[in-house]
Order: sequence, then C-alpha cells, then structure tokens
Amino acid sequence: MAVHVSLSVSGSVAITATRIQGGLNLATAGDTVVVAAGTYYERQSTLKEGVVLTSQTGQADCVTVDAQQLYRVFYANTVGSDAALIGFTAINGKANYGRAMYCGSGSDVTIR
Repeated sequence: MAVHVSLSVSGSVAITATRIQGGLNLATAGDTVVVAAGTYYERQSTLKEGVVLTSQTGQADCVTVDAQQLYRVFYANTVGSDAALIGFTAINGKANYGRAMYCGSGSDVTIR
C-alpha cells in the first residue's frame, strides 16, 4: 500500500513523505503531520517537540499503525505537551516497556 503522509505548514500542504517517520523527520516545531486513512506497517515512529501527528480525520479508527511485533509503535523522549498524537490505533507493538507508546524522560505528549 502506498503511504500518503502530508506535512501541513500554516494550513497548506508543503511536503509529501512516503512514511510516517519521513513526515516526522521533515517537520519542525509548529508543523502538523497529517496521515491519510489506512493501515501502515511501521515501528518506533519518533515524535518531535512541537509537532502534531494526526490522522486524516482525527479519529482512532482512521489510521492503524501495525509494528508487526518488531518493536514498539510510537516513541517520545523529552517531548513536551506542545507535541501531540491524535487519532491513531497502535497494534502489535513489542518491547519490554511501552509496546504501543513509550514516553521517555521528561515527556508530556498530548495523546487523543
């Protein structure tokens, strides 16, 4: 399946990435990464300070991220409350701690 991840800057689509992590890598504080509806096979998508990662509709049934038991699904380390994860279902994560989501030192991510 083709992955369609768009990076929105001030309400306009500026960049299209081929993976969720690719969109996150290109994003800077104040950006929103919007993920099109579907199922994605990725692991350890790493959230960034000041970046909002959201599904296309903002609802959990819109996007499923399947880590295929290769590692955890999402990761955040020293990421404040100005970062957010909105509208995702995380499945098949595998890790000793934080199979779906691991929030490391000082992280205060908004999750909806």
